[in-house]
Amino acid sequence: MLRLLAQCRDDTPILEEERHWYRDTGRLLQHLRDGDVLPQTLAHLLEGHPDTIPEKASHKLEGVLGVEHEAKEVDRLLRQVDKRIVQGLKRLERRQVLPIPKKRLCAALRATYLRAALAMERALTSGHDDAYHEWRKRAKELWYQAQLLERLCPPEPADLVSRLDALQNGLGDAQDLTVLLHALEPLKGKDVKPAHRKALVALAEEERRKLWDTCEARGQEVFPVTPFGRL
Repeated sequence: MLRLLAQCRDDTPILEEERHWYRDTGRLLQHLRDGDVLPQTLAHLLEGHPDTIPEKASHKLEGVLGVEHEAKEVDRLLRQVDKRIVQGLKRLERRQVLPIPKKRLCAALRATYLRAALAMERALTSGHDDAYHEWRKRAKELWYQAQLLERLCPPEPADLVSRLDALQNGLGDAQDLTVLLHALEPLKGKDVKPAHRKALVALAEEERRKLWDTCEARGQEVFPVTPFGRL
């Protein structure tokens, strides 16, 4: 939302301050989420391939990968986010940032679409983890904005929002596997046997490749025109 407003207004430096705060807080919340999601990602990965490693070894590894977080810590961060949103909206109202003309909002949405299309192009060209992660972020950003402006700026095709939802979910599942792969890399023999780690890495990479391939097909539906074409 803040990025969308910033694209529409050139006289709102407060938006940059807000965006930086949300970015930093989002990274911290993502770190907390990873500690909760890693064991779930491992369990989900092994659901369809139970013979990859022994059940006892998988349970032990889930415990190693899991990170216990104080509920108070998460609640404190979420309260800060809620408070910041309310404060930010009041400041935007005082500065008369709103309302914004429909034409500018739709133009900003098209710019977001272009960024997501370019991110897809870079991911498919480079094949790098970071490029796919950036594509996921840009696709998710477009999904949020398209939902927000769906009535004001009707999307083409009409089911674009649902297609974006499927795309960003697939990219998110692939990113969870990337995080799992990074978490497995530094583990020692006392945490997981080398042969078990090798088998898990091979399986995670294979499943991630399948997700990326599916996302590429979905992306071709969402971004039918190349970024260097008529956009």
